[in-house]
Amino acid sequence: MTSETAIAPSIILFGDGRDWHGRSLRRAFERRGIKPVVAPLASCGFSTETATGLAIPGLGDHCPHGAFVRFIPGGSFEQVTLYLGLLHALRELGVTVWNDARGIERCVDKSTTTFFLQKAGLPTPRTFAGVDHSTAEAVVSRLASEGHKVVEKPLFGAQGKGVRLVEAASELSPPEAVDGVYYLQEFVPPAQEHHKDWRLFVCGERVVASMIRH
Repeated sequence: MTSETAIAPSIILFGDGRDWHGRSLRRAFERRGIKPVVAPLASCGFSTETATGLAIPGLGDHCPHGAFVRFIPGGSFEQVTLYLGLLHALRELGVTVWNDARGIERCVDKSTTTFFLQKAGLPTPRTFAGVDHSTAEAVVSRLASEGHKVVEKPLFGAQGKGVRLVEAASELSPPEAVDGVYYLQEFVPPAQEHHKDWRLFVCGERVVASMIRH
């Protein structure tokens, strides 16, 4: 075993490592005797001059055992495609990736998330996703005629940003305000006085942590 192999890092942490979560993850790895390489995805790329075909600072020709994705940075369609391509490539090399690019793609795109929820038989509000404004108006009008409001959400996004409650077709956002895609869900009022969301963290098909947001 060469000295380079002996000190080769076994985990790469994608992120800048400066936020609270990044620092906590780094400390957790180090408590277990693992010193991760910290690298923002924006500093990584592909290269035919490395043994792995990847250009990741701190790794050289080494292929890590695992990769932990703290976050995917925003950017152009091409930039995000490259970031996800890197994660796909690591999986093809046999590296365990948390979260896998396939999982990220399925969760970031709300329409794909809805498809897999329905496919798994999980109760889901009536949902429509498409690009045609007239069809979106028809969906809102039909649900309104049944006495239901509609929640308009950006296809990509989190933390409630861009979420709107729509009661009539005339209240729909123009196409340019939703990046040309309408994602509409039937509004389900809270069963209790206050809204309460459950967030479950699943690893290996087992719930390992949870939280409630009021």
